[in-house]
Amino acid sequence: MVAPWDIYAEKLFPLGYGHPLWIPEPSREFGEVRIGDIGYLSDGRFCFLFNCIYPTDDPINTRGTPVDFQPLEVPSGSIRETPDEITQPLLQSEGIHSVTLEGQGSVGLADNSVVQGGAQAGLRYRCTEQSGAILMLNKPGHGSRLHCTLNILNYMRTFLPDWHAFATGTLGIDLQESDIIFVYGHTKTTIWAEAAFSSKTTNGELFIATGVFGTPVNVGASGTFSVSLSNCQLPTLFHCSGPQGRGSIGETNQGTQGAGSLPDRSDQCIFVNYFKMKRTFLGRKVIRAAAGPHQFPRERDGAGPSSIYTMDTEPSEDVAQITSSSASMKWNREAYMKDVVSRYRVRIEGWPHDRIPFKNLSDIQNLSELEMLLRGWEDGFIRFVHITEEQYQAMLANPAPWVGPVEADED
Repeated sequence: MVAPWDIYAEKLFPLGYGHPLWIPEPSREFGEVRIGDIGYLSDGRFCFLFNCIYPTDDPINTRGTPVDFQPLEVPSGSIRETPDEITQPLLQSEGIHSVTLEGQGSVGLADNSVVQGGAQAGLRYRCTEQSGAILMLNKPGHGSRLHCTLNILNYMRTFLPDWHAFATGTLGIDLQESDIIFVYGHTKTTIWAEAAFSSKTTNGELFIATGVFGTPVNVGASGTFSVSLSNCQLPTLFHCSGPQGRGSIGETNQGTQGAGSLPDRSDQCIFVNYFKMKRTFLGRKVIRAAAGPHQFPRERDGAGPSSIYTMDTEPSEDVAQITSSSASMKWNREAYMKDVVSRYRVRIEGWPHDRIPFKNLSDIQNLSELEMLLRGWEDGFIRFVHITEEQYQAMLANPAPWVGPVEADED
């Protein structure tokens, strides 16, 4: 079974805010995520090693620092704040479509008032993909980014072996160099609720119990955030909210904080931005990443030498290969379906169709869009996967979910 944090990260990554953290809360031992943190990702959370901006004797670096540690010199004005980077109360993955607001007498209105007379209201969504994720916020998400890329890249190339030696030798943590990340940015909020789901079929129905339109009841303090998934085969649903003890989504901030609640501050890291270094056949390479699970399908049994396939490699290499003696990629819809999907029973998944049309990369003029695609391929969110005969027939009947709608110049 796929872990909830893997589903969550894969599905919300295309929104472009960074790597989604399933566990946004600060560490009890080391505090909240900070720019300059060196660490790794594990089970949906960021795990702290040390901070490379602060000196060794700073209280932040309670675990110590590598031998011969030299802090990164950050040019003045390099940290840029983006207040209210995320203002919408609900973020959802592709394939989740709002159906209606349902309630039993208690209905949220556009002005956040509530019609009394019932116990529950809810938001209902139709899910056209087999998996998905949502994130709900009480207040806007605030972004911070460190803008001195060349300094960071040179710093990582010089000191990554020392960081790895510190993690494995001094701290005794089993890590590869490619697991270690440099946090250059984050997006934080106050209160959150999240869910991730998967099933064997599409067209499931996701229901979120709500009190105020678009926001869950008492998320945070009372833990009554409720989500259900129906009308699909073998559904798996995960959801959580936090932090405990803080005011609730759906409450105002005027006298609603209960006794013993935490300060109303943006310390919950819902997205993290990082650099990491991975090995390629040409040596080490630093990439800007917001990576999630690296899950590439292996070669099918009995595949011949001309088959397209992707394969896992050693963790230190972290390279996805597509191997063929004669195959070539086709970007025209008809040629792609005929010469790639039909011939090899594989398809590309994870392409951000809502932002970038499926077409030849040479026809994409926007540099940021090309960078998004590059990150997606490198981090495994965009990838070739093998498909079953049933999936192939469904794609023949309606290829739009995987190649996007037909554009005007294709008619």
